[in-house]
Amino acid sequence: MRLLAIDDAFDIGGAEHVLLRLAQPLAERGIDVVLATHPTAALVSLWRETGFQAVPTAMPRDRSIRGPQGQVSPLRILNSVRLTAGQSCAVARLIVQTGADVVLANSHWTHLDVATAGRMTGIPGILYVHDLPLPGIGQRLRTLASALATTTIAVGPAAAAGLHRAVVIPNGVDNTQFYPGPADPQLRADLGAGPDEVLVVMVCRPDPVKQADQAFAALSQVPQVKVAVLGDWDSPQGADLRAEAERLLGERVRFAGHRCDLGACLRAADVLVHTSRSEGFGLALAEALSCGLPVVAYKADGIEPVLGHGGGLMVPGQDVDGLAEAIRSLVANPRRRRALSVDGIRVARRWTLDEQADRVAVALRRTRSRS
Repeated sequence: MRLLAIDDAFDIGGAEHVLLRLAQPLAERGIDVVLATHPTAALVSLWRETGFQAVPTAMPRDRSIRGPQGQVSPLRILNSVRLTAGQSCAVARLIVQTGADVVLANSHWTHLDVATAGRMTGIPGILYVHDLPLPGIGQRLRTLASALATTTIAVGPAAAAGLHRAVVIPNGVDNTQFYPGPADPQLRADLGAGPDEVLVVMVCRPDPVKQADQAFAALSQVPQVKVAVLGDWDSPQGADLRAEAERLLGERVRFAGHRCDLGACLRAADVLVHTSRSEGFGLALAEALSCGLPVVAYKADGIEPVLGHGGGLMVPGQDVDGLAEAIRSLVANPRRRRALSVDGIRVARRWTLDEQADRVAVALRRTRSRS
């Protein structure tokens, strides 16, 4: 069975990590995944390193329907419709070119492309929903795409809300990379922390929904910690937030970029801080728990289903002072950190990559059988 996966992200976020980690387990279950994405996307080289086929495909850089001030723009809506029509035809051609049995949309702006192309070609189209849409027109567009698609896979109940023919499959943790173990002293030093210092890590992109500015503001109130930010921040928005972090934290913060050794980085740290406004499923949190790393996070959709079972502290959203106090409480109490570490390792056993791959493979085969 051949699956054509469409992703239009230039950088690597959670959705791209999920797809990358599923490729090999799906291949072991008889499903060959072909990736179609931007020729210059960061995912292309990593995908090819795994030995799987990538088809470079021209895709629009910006289909946002909102103007510079965040307001919905009628002209941007018309432009987005025009681009979506063109991309739907392009995806239909890719389906024929690759001989795909099923086509999957892995990123938000590809949902309508894939759903429409599936209708055009008679090939089943699947939406893989990793996050929560913006309220209003964003939600309506996603609901429309799910009505046109054959199946929707959502990573959590909140992500599945209001969608048609949706099956919830939580993300799984790759236990070959994310597991408890001793910290590497050299890696801690590379991330900016000495042997007796407390190292706080953040795993995120400079996306507004991640609210990294609030994490930096809270950490500025905890002067005794060092901070390492893991993720791709090579964008204008990333540059602005990075300047803000360096203004607030000075030499205490280090931007370590995208890391292939993310599990080792989590084992090297003492606390993970996560300030996302919402998540489809808090995979970064589950990976941290699997490594025995305590988490401090805002209580939000997609976060509570992970941390609600133990392994970390949740703070009401937007409460920067409360976030700082929760971080301080763990920094000052190594015994509590150890207790949360043990609890988190126990909790994380419920999310495995093998189970996720099993359920995704079943969903793909059922979807194909409906065509």
